[in-house]
Amino acid sequence: MSWRVGIVSGETARLRITVHPYVLQGVPTALRWAPHAAWLRPRLRSYLASVAGGFAWYVETGTTVPRNHFGAHPWYS
Repeated sequence: MSWRVGIVSGETARLRITVHPYVLQGVPTALRWAPHAAWLRPRLRSYLASVAGGFAWYVETGTTVPRNHFGAHPWYS
C-alpha cells in the first residue's frame, strides 16, 4: 500500500492511496474474482472510506481523529 499526501494549494490537499491486495495471490487467477468481489472489495472500500474521512477530519480540524471514529474495521481496528 502506498500513501501520498500533497498540497495542491494553500487550502487544498490531495490524498492518493494505491493498494495491491496480495491476500488472494495463492488462489488461481480464474477463481480469484469471486472472493475479490464478494469479500475483499467491500472491506477495502469500507477501509478507504474511513481513511478518507479521517484525512478530511484532520485537514479540516487540525486535530487527531479519535480511534474508530469512522467505524471499526476487522483488518485494522
